[in-house]
Amino acid sequence: MVNKIDMNNPLSVEKLENKVRYKNVVVVPANNEKFPTMVEIEKAPAKIKSIKGKKFINPTKAQLAIELAIAESLINKGSKLVVKELDSIGFLTEDSAW
Repeated sequence: MVNKIDMNNPLSVEKLENKVRYKNVVVVPANNEKFPTMVEIEKAPAKIKSIKGKKFINPTKAQLAIELAIAESLINKGSKLVVKELDSIGFLTEDSAW
């Protein structure tokens, strides 16, 4: 869970001091005067490249965004696999134009 403090999770801290990796995503601190806990996603895998370069007000919000992007990519991938499997067993038929 995100609210638990986990010693194995590098994003479970209040303020990020240096660059860390979480689920193959590189998160770096992007401090400024207004938000001293701000972080930025520096690198991400191709399947979740939509979050690359985004900034979050704290490491916990970045963790939520990473987990959300990974979950969405799994859901999209799963739907394609289901259609492919149904087509392979002959259950899914294409509508004919005539």
